[in-house]
Amino acid sequence: MALEGPVSLESNWGKIQAARARLRVPQGKGNFQFSHITLEDDVKISLKDKGELHSRYAEFDREKGWVQFTVPKNGEEYVTYSTVLNKDEKNACALEIKSKRLLVTFNLNNIESQTKSEPSFEAEDSVQIIMGGQFKATCKNAIYNGNTIALYENVKVNLNENGILTSNKEIQLQRDIDGKWRYLKCIGDCEYHSSDVNDFGWKMLCFGEILFDKLRHKLFLKSVRNQDGIIPEDRQVYFSDFVGKIFSNSAVIDLDPEIESFALKTVLLEGNVRLINREGALQQYILADRVTYDHGMHQMHFWGSKNRRVLFFDKINNLQVSASEMKMQRDKTTKKEQFQGIGDVRFHFAEKEYEQIRKRFLLEKSGL
Repeated sequence: MALEGPVSLESNWGKIQAARARLRVPQGKGNFQFSHITLEDDVKISLKDKGELHSRYAEFDREKGWVQFTVPKNGEEYVTYSTVLNKDEKNACALEIKSKRLLVTFNLNNIESQTKSEPSFEAEDSVQIIMGGQFKATCKNAIYNGNTIALYENVKVNLNENGILTSNKEIQLQRDIDGKWRYLKCIGDCEYHSSDVNDFGWKMLCFGEILFDKLRHKLFLKSVRNQDGIIPEDRQVYFSDFVGKIFSNSAVIDLDPEIESFALKTVLLEGNVRLINREGALQQYILADRVTYDHGMHQMHFWGSKNRRVLFFDKINNLQVSASEMKMQRDKTTKKEQFQGIGDVRFHFAEKEYEQIRKRFLLEKSGL
């Protein structure tokens, strides 16, 4: 059996409206229960307490428990899903998802029995997601299941006052019970730019995985090893601000909990650490195994290991320092750095150290 024409259909799970509709009703059913609806033009589906969907076309399969929304790929039209999270609480937050195609899957039995059930959403093609004042995101594909939003391919997340994060592969955002996002996980080639001009636009790159833990005010970055168990230098974690460019195998960044934006507090970098400072006339290079950086104090502490020492080379002044540890203090007024060797200190490189500096920073032999 098929019915055609405008539709305005209500049930205990929600309401369907469209300018044109085609309904299929299974034969032999005692009660009127449609199994499939094709909707066209001005499609609107309201799910009770779970938001609204708008589209040009939609297919509703009641037996399989899904609705597929589409619009023409060419043009400015989008499938739109909008809802308010934590509607009855003071921390209510609006959520909007736009895409060219949206597949909504839900447990129809739970909806009809009014059991709490979050539908899942699979958005494809030119996806845009806005969550209140928390973030705006764009990507190729996305999945939303109530507490987690997973974004795939060419992902860009604007965290408003917290900066911008991008990934060529995947970014996941997980909401806490208060409706705000707590965890943000970035996988692939990830890049982050802060938005705080007072932090001199600090930046980080990671070719592995970044985890933001907003509750703990921490960022964890780690690189991925290749098949030989090695982290290539061109795939290391990269961090930069006014102290220079720093490369390492992993990093932990502590953020200031007193400031709403991602303001730097301290940074811990470990594994094959390299620092390059070429600000102005400076050409300074440092190798270490572990580094701590206190952003507020403008101080860095470098450590070596049993087999490798901290190596410092100032090319302009031809200054060579080999030490067990080293501290660098930047004067906030003059912007100049002071270096202090700690422990066993030498002011010349051994031949092995000489070659290590030259190869790691691709310096000409005459440069040393």
